[in-house]
Amino acid sequence: MATGLLDRTNRSLLPVTLAFAAGIALASRVLAPPQPLLTSTAFLAALLLWAYFSDHRRLAALLLLPLFCLTGLWHGAPAFEPPREGRHIARLIGEGQQDVVLAGFLAAAPERSGDRTRLLMATAELRQSTGTTPTHGLVQITLAGRPRQELRPGDPFLARVRLGPLHGYRVPGAMDFTTFLHRQGIWLRGWAETPLHVVPLPANPRLPWPARLRFLPERLRDEANRLIFRLAPPESAPLFLGLLTGTRSEIPALVTEQFQATGATHLLAISGMNLGLITLLCTGLAGWLLGRSTWALLHLPTRKIALLLALPPLLGYAAITGLQPPALRALIMVLVFMAAILFDRQWCSVNNLAIAALLILLPDPASLLGASFQLSFAATAAIILAYRFRFPLLLTPGESMASRATAWLANGLVISVIATLATAPLCLFYFNRISLLSPLTTLVLTPLLCLWAIPLGLAGLACATTLPTLAGHLFVAGGWGIDASLRVVAWLAALPWASFFLPTPTIPEVTAALAALLALLAWQNGKGLRIAALALAAVAVASPLARQWVRVHDPTSRITFLDVGQGNAVALELPYGRSILVDGGGMASDRFDVGARLIAPFLWDRGITRLDAVVVSHPHGDHWNGLPFVLDHFRPTVLWVNGHGQEEEGYAALLARAKALGIIIRVPRPGEILAQSGQARLSNLEALHLAPTSLLVTRSGRLKEPDANNQSLILQARHGDTACLLPGDIDTEHEQGLLGMTGLESTVLLAPHHGSRHSASPRFLAAVKPHTIVVSARSGPGARFPHPEKVEEWKALGVPVLITGREGTIGATLGGDRARVAPLTAPSAIRR
Repeated sequence: MATGLLDRTNRSLLPVTLAFAAGIALASRVLAPPQPLLTSTAFLAALLLWAYFSDHRRLAALLLLPLFCLTGLWHGAPAFEPPREGRHIARLIGEGQQDVVLAGFLAAAPERSGDRTRLLMATAELRQSTGTTPTHGLVQITLAGRPRQELRPGDPFLARVRLGPLHGYRVPGAMDFTTFLHRQGIWLRGWAETPLHVVPLPANPRLPWPARLRFLPERLRDEANRLIFRLAPPESAPLFLGLLTGTRSEIPALVTEQFQATGATHLLAISGMNLGLITLLCTGLAGWLLGRSTWALLHLPTRKIALLLALPPLLGYAAITGLQPPALRALIMVLVFMAAILFDRQWCSVNNLAIAALLILLPDPASLLGASFQLSFAATAAIILAYRFRFPLLLTPGESMASRATAWLANGLVISVIATLATAPLCLFYFNRISLLSPLTTLVLTPLLCLWAIPLGLAGLACATTLPTLAGHLFVAGGWGIDASLRVVAWLAALPWASFFLPTPTIPEVTAALAALLALLAWQNGKGLRIAALALAAVAVASPLARQWVRVHDPTSRITFLDVGQGNAVALELPYGRSILVDGGGMASDRFDVGARLIAPFLWDRGITRLDAVVVSHPHGDHWNGLPFVLDHFRPTVLWVNGHGQEEEGYAALLARAKALGIIIRVPRPGEILAQSGQARLSNLEALHLAPTSLLVTRSGRLKEPDANNQSLILQARHGDTACLLPGDIDTEHEQGLLGMTGLESTVLLAPHHGSRHSASPRFLAAVKPHTIVVSARSGPGARFPHPEKVEEWKALGVPVLITGREGTIGATLGGDRARVAPLTAPSAIRR
């Protein structure tokens, strides 16, 4: 039956899978399918059955594609919607914040970052003052410190938390972590103030075995990680974790950056290569053992038996990886290709890939929009098609050893180039980065990691509990390959132009580039394909150039207030392509660079690759801590500062970096124009930053002790009759000194000091006369700014208030007689 199924779907399953995937993609946009589509689906199904049984096979084949597209729409819609089941924890909590006690199980190994620990709980009970309610669903809990007792996946525990919906950064072009977590089934986030609020519970021996089995993969993964940490050399243990179990959180940031710069990050992920290698080694060993028996060679299909004997170790290793989505996808792909061989259908490679994709999308339709799914299938499909179309650059091995070695090296390089070309448009779309060294790096590192470090690491892991001394020696030997890889990657990453950061391509541009590669692989199959390859490649290159031409000839001005949490980052686009960044800071940690993760992706999404200027209103970290990355990759001509803060170590390092990059550092004078283009200009209005550091004299005649906030640059962006005032973090006292200034009126006001209680007085607002107030700050419980009384005061004056932490990134178009201010749309895709 299975053989017949593979045979029948040999030609039809690929378009069916593509139609099903198209329906899922449509579901991610429309969410709840319109009711008329239900009637359409039923009508198409009935028509298909009629056509099939009436022997209208061609009509049935044509109807199959729209039917599967609608099926994908209906199947995928629930994956992109909030939970509907009444007892799901997200439904019980709702949109507000609540102090609750949760009982449940640890669903994954704890993640530690600095002085915080992140726990993923599979909830079982919600305990409130009104009683206990059975529930289910995942909750991400952040704990200040570490649990007092060790927790492992599957362990039950209680947690007292402040629980509420997820709130992530919403910046066009940047990764939307909230949506990313939603697609993993996580809809709520809790905060535990102290380790005392996390209490382990005794294990329940009556827990049914399916519940215990649920956490077994993560428990095995946690145990494997512990063994690696105990037996592997400390310098190579982090990479062994990434290579063997897919745990990449322990890999140093510098090493991760070097692998990214050389285009070798895919080697650190659990992929089909890992599982295929295990299958190859186990099959080879089993085949060698079976080959020792003459009877087995004469009476048994030894090749297929060897493949079946490789199945238990393959499934066991997949369990050790915790069955994380990348590992599960790789396992399904390998199992499909194994099944094809067992059923003598090994030559239907394209069809096998379609089967793997369909089996992955059926239980997890949201994975279609993940970068890892798209990258892995794009690379695999390109390699398969290169061999299927007999790409002319692929060599046929000869009889001699030298000929086979030459063909292996040459084909390895060609395949790496093809895989790089297939993934490059997607890498630009998701990460804005490509590396020309990727084919070379992959060719050099594959023997060191995949043929040396991984096999020895797997052998060490297999005997870690029974022969720990031997396992330690195997890890040490495998570490030699890791050490050599680290040296190669560090050397290649230091080369100039190792990688490029480029603007974000549009979805049509990505599609054109991938279609051009497809036509290129089939180059020798017809003149029409050669013309199509050249035409599509021209479109893929010309389209972004045309978008840049439009940008540099655009006479309008735009100002964007980025959602950076508690901080400030304002992108100003003046007419004719001039771009300025005013401040560039926000929430930051060792693992989160606001410049690399939020500011730069937004600029690339807008097509900006160079900045004309960067302005730091004052040297507080929440206004500049993301600028090192921005200075490195956008190379502004000038850096405007207020002239203070050089004694602060981090800020002094920023200024030193600017000097090393050849960026001019300037302190503006009162009334000086910092940038101008067309009818728009950015100017500094006041001289608060130039007052003596001992005392500041305000315009009201009062003396005030200086501080960094009140030495902020007072900036105004003006285009025609509209303007935006950016007063930094000054307080009410210093606002009074601006009241007599001409030209202070502004259509849009960025709230001073993020809307603190001691800012934006009624007199100041009367002088500015803003039509809209924008607050750059976090929002929700625990947020210091904006002060609720201030928000109510502004609303009482009839001034609309937009908060980045609530509305997300906010954009304003200047020019004409009014400014158009509105929240921008969420990111167009998940960048992962």
